[in-house]
Amino acid sequence: MIDFLKLLKEEIKKQIFSQGWIVKQLHGLSSGLDISYDISNRLGIVDLRTIFDCGAHNGETAIDFKNKFPSAQIYSFEPVSKNFITLKKNTSMYPQIHCYHFALGDKEETVTALPGVMRYSNNN
Repeated sequence: MIDFLKLLKEEIKKQIFSQGWIVKQLHGLSSGLDISYDISNRLGIVDLRTIFDCGAHNGETAIDFKNKFPSAQIYSFEPVSKNFITLKKNTSMYPQIHCYHFALGDKEETVTALPGVMRYSNNN
């Protein structure tokens, strides 16, 4: 019976994964999958005052930070116009989230961002 349940569990995980989701036990969560979790539980930081959200996309991470660190001021930067409009809309009810329509980098320059070509991961 235990083998059957294990096989069933693995099959369910495969089906969920095929839809773009990952199922992980929170206790065994790898570093880097949930930055808020890593900051609070792995680093022991429970009260951040300032957060920079670079490449803020539609505000998902900023809202997550707002929920996990309610006293923080969050500065969200998003250079892609379409994403920035959605970011502003999604975060408009949160006065501690400040949105800026530009990217951050090591020098001042103008570049063209091509949505769909950019990847939202550091893994190349």
